[in-house]
Amino acid sequence: MKHPAGTRHLTARRAALAALILAIAAAAAAAFSLRWRGDEGGSLTFESAAGEVFAVFGNSFAVCSSTQLQVFDENGRNTLTRAVSAENPGLAASDAALAVWSAGGDALLVLDAEGKTSELAAEGAVYAVSANESGMLAVTTACEGYRGLVTVYDAALRPVYRWYAATAWPMAAALSPDGGTLAVLAASEEGGQLRLFSLAGEEELARFVSPGEVFFDLGWVDGGLCLVSGSRAVFLDAAGAAVGEYAFGSARLADYAIGGECAVFALAEGGAQRLVSLGGAGALLAETDAPGEALGIDVQKGKIAVLYSEGAAVYNKNLTERGESAEASGAAALLLRADGETVAVFSGAARLGLV
Repeated sequence: MKHPAGTRHLTARRAALAALILAIAAAAAAAFSLRWRGDEGGSLTFESAAGEVFAVFGNSFAVCSSTQLQVFDENGRNTLTRAVSAENPGLAASDAALAVWSAGGDALLVLDAEGKTSELAAEGAVYAVSANESGMLAVTTACEGYRGLVTVYDAALRPVYRWYAATAWPMAAALSPDGGTLAVLAASEEGGQLRLFSLAGEEELARFVSPGEVFFDLGWVDGGLCLVSGSRAVFLDAAGAAVGEYAFGSARLADYAIGGECAVFALAEGGAQRLVSLGGAGALLAETDAPGEALGIDVQKGKIAVLYSEGAAVYNKNLTERGESAEASGAAALLLRADGETVAVFSGAARLGLV
C-alpha cells in the first residue's frame, strides 16, 4: 500500500519520538534501580507507623500498618499504597503471592506476582495464613461447631480443600511447595500434633502426636517437615513419619527461620548464642558461635541472613560467612529477596544490599 509523503514523514517522526521516550524511560529506570542498589545510599522511604510488619515477596518489599499497606517493586518504586483496616496486621509471603490480613478479622487482601490485587472473604476469624511458591494459600480460621477450619485456596483464590477440625485446635498450616499436600499443626488434649492431608482426597494421610509438647510453628525443608517447640525441632518425612530431631537442651530458643533447604536456630545459653543449621531429616549441616545477640533470621534458597544487635551477617546453609556489615545496626528487620539480596528495614526506610 502506498502512503502519502506527509503520512510517511509523520510516521517516522512518531517512531523517532517513541524511541526517544523509551530511551529516557529506560535511563530513568536504570538510575532508579542503581539508586536502590546502593550507588546513592541504596534506600527507599515509606510512611512508618506503630505495629507495622514487613515482608518480601519475590523481589518486592511490603510494609503494612494497621491503616496502610505500601508495596515497592524490585527497583524501589512505590507500586501500591492502599488504606487497610488491620488492628493486628499480618503478612504471608512467597515468591508468587502476598496475603495481608488482621488477626481476628475475616478479610484478606492478596497480591499476585504481577501486582494484581484481590479481596478474599475468609470463612471465619483468621488467625494464621501461609503462602506457597505456587501462590496457593492455607488460611486457618475459627469455625462455629468445630475447633477450627483450614481452607486451601488455589492461585486464583478458589477454595479447593477444607479441613474441619473436630478433635484438635489448628494453630498453623503449610502447603507443600508443589501444592499437593497440606500440613496442619494442631493442639489437643493428646498433645501437640501434625496432621497431613492430600489435596487429592478426603482421608488423613498421617498423624504425628507428641504428648505434653506444644509445637508453635512448622515449615517444609528439603521435601519434609520441620516442627518447632520450645525444647526441640522435630523432622518428619513427606509421609509424616518422624525421621530426626535436634534437642535444644538447656539452651533457650532465641530466634529461628525455616525455609527451603534448611532450618536455622539461634540458641542462647550462658550469655552467649550459637547458630545451628539443620537440613532435611534434621541432619546437622553446621553450628557456630554467633558474634552477638540474634534479633532476626531469614532463610531464602540456602542463603541465611542474621540481624545482630551490632550489625548483620549473611551465611550459606553450612554457616560459612559470605558478608557482614555494622551499618545494619539498629535495623528493625533483615529480609532476603528471591534474588538473594538483603533488605535492611529501619524506621521509615529500607536499604538494599547492606550485607
